[in-house]
Amino acid sequence: MNTRERVENAYKFFKSFGINQQTVRFFMKRKWAKDNETIKFSTKKLIFPICLRGISSDFCIFDQIFLDKSYEINFQNTPKVVLDCGANIGFATVYFKNRFPDAKIICIEPDLSNFEILQKNTEKYDNITLYNMGLWNKKTDLIIENPSSEKFGFVVKEAPTNCDQSIKAISIKDIMEEQKIDFIDVLKIDIEGSEKEVFTSDYEYWLPRTRYIIIELHDHIRKGSSKAFFEALVRYNFSTTVKGENIICSLSTD
Repeated sequence: MNTRERVENAYKFFKSFGINQQTVRFFMKRKWAKDNETIKFSTKKLIFPICLRGISSDFCIFDQIFLDKSYEINFQNTPKVVLDCGANIGFATVYFKNRFPDAKIICIEPDLSNFEILQKNTEKYDNITLYNMGLWNKKTDLIIENPSSEKFGFVVKEAPTNCDQSIKAISIKDIMEEQKIDFIDVLKIDIEGSEKEVFTSDYEYWLPRTRYIIIELHDHIRKGSSKAFFEALVRYNFSTTVKGENIICSLSTD
């Protein structure tokens, strides 16, 4: 981050959260945080404090969601059900829960280290369900292809038989059936290329029951991700806009 970017980032941060002892201390932690240090941030803008890890991608994700407001979308109706697929440590869920406190939110996150912080960041909120699983087009076992990657960038693939370090995966249809939900108001997907499998098959049940999709596509990780997504979507009445790295799709469920 160059000097201009740092100044702009500081401006957005203090404009969003104000200038006080807590915000100044937290902002300075960006530079002085230690590896494996857990940093807590309290602000009147959030119902409960959140935790981040020092020297990690957590600060970048924090900026995207709380400063750049990547999920600040004018929904036609107040969301009642939100699926956060690729929940990481829970910032999107926290954002949606503070904005829509009555919403039921379901989080899917495959990495255990992310999941443990996700639990901490969401444990005080009501009506949040967590799955320490990957998202796929069926129930199966997955493995992480790049375990040394940044925590936001894990890529998964189907695991070979009898793999000791596999991760359970689930489909959106399975989640809807388990949670007894008929419609998804907001489906947020940031799953590092696995969207290719999710939109290649077994979407006919849940896609027409989804009102908004907020998705980041990763063709640079898995070729054909965008193609699979738009080929699935073209069967339905939808419109799209772009905000930052996200494609936002509004679908008619009538």
